[in-house]
Amino acid sequence: MLVPIRADVNSGYAAGTLDVEWDSSALILRAVHYDGALAPENQPAPIGEGISRYRIAFGSYTAEENFTGIGVFFTLEFEIAASAEAGSYPVTLSSPAVFDRNVHRLSASAEDGSVTLQEPVSGDYNGDGAVTLADAVLLVRFITEDTALTDGQIAAVICAEPDLNGDGLVTMLDVKALLRQLGAE
Repeated sequence: MLVPIRADVNSGYAAGTLDVEWDSSALILRAVHYDGALAPENQPAPIGEGISRYRIAFGSYTAEENFTGIGVFFTLEFEIAASAEAGSYPVTLSSPAVFDRNVHRLSASAEDGSVTLQEPVSGDYNGDGAVTLADAVLLVRFITEDTALTDGQIAAVICAEPDLNGDGLVTMLDVKALLRQLGAE
């Protein structure tokens, strides 16, 4: 599961840190992906097992110019714990410490978010919470190995257990079972 952390305002900074906390009984941090142009990684600490807090270090204290772009600075990559139950889990951002190229501390704030886990709906391959003809189309595209499918779409179909008829294979018979479920056969 990817959680983007974005900056909507940036008057210019050289380097900074931001603390992230989450419920480790539901979410396991696996990686932090930095945007090299907006927020390059700055000697990141290793990510340990069983942690629920991590300090993101970004930018460069030796930067000759401030970074001034806005957008997704980094993306947190979480794995969902096997024991996680459906529900909302906060992702808390705190203690932003941001400095300009002259090492003057800048005013910064962070806004918390959350990750919501839902029980999967059998046949809901696009993740909208309902089983529709759009899901049947996505399943057909998956079965026919449509090269235009994104990695996210492929993962969504796999995670939603596409073997609807239980024969151990994913074929057009599963599309037929889905259409039957929709009453469209």
